[in-house]
Amino acid sequence: MGVFDFFFQTNKDILTDDGLNVIYDRRQQLRGLLKFKFYKKKGLLDGEFIEYQAGDNKQCIFIKGQFKNNLMHGEWSEWGQNPEPGCVEIWENGHLKSIEFLYENFLRIPFQKTKGKFTGENINDEKLIKNFGKIIKYSYIVDSLRLSGLNIQKITVSTEIKPL
Repeated sequence: MGVFDFFFQTNKDILTDDGLNVIYDRRQQLRGLLKFKFYKKKGLLDGEFIEYQAGDNKQCIFIKGQFKNNLMHGEWSEWGQNPEPGCVEIWENGHLKSIEFLYENFLRIPFQKTKGKFTGENINDEKLIKNFGKIIKYSYIVDSLRLSGLNIQKITVSTEIKPL
C-alpha cells in the first residue's frame, strides 16, 4: 500500500454465490456508501435483502425484505421521507398477497389519498378502484427494485394481487 492509498481507498464489493453479498455505491458523491446487502445460497437470492439510500447526511434503509429460493417471500417494506416505512407488501413464494400504504402522501400522487390496505378480499372494491386506480393491484416495491440498478430477475411469480 502506497503512502496516499489510505486516503483514497474505497470499499470493495463482496460478491459470492453462497453467503453475504455487499455492494457499495459508485456514484461520485456517494462513493463508498453501502448500497446493497443481501444473501445468496447456491447462486439464488435467499435470506435478507436490504437496499440503502443516502439522505440528510446519513444512510437509511430504502427497501428491506426476504428472499426464499430466489423469490420474494414474507414482509417487504419501502421507506420514503418518513422514518417509518410507507409501503408494506406481503409475499408468499413469489406471489403478492397484500399491499399497505401507511401514510397518505407516500406515493406522491396529487389530489389522491393513498393510505390503505389492499388484499385479495377487497381488491375489486369499486370505491377503492375509483380512489386508487389500478395501482392497488400491482407491486410497488418490485418497480423500485427494477429501478435500483441491481440486475435481479425472476424474483416473482405474480406481481398482481388476485381476488379471493
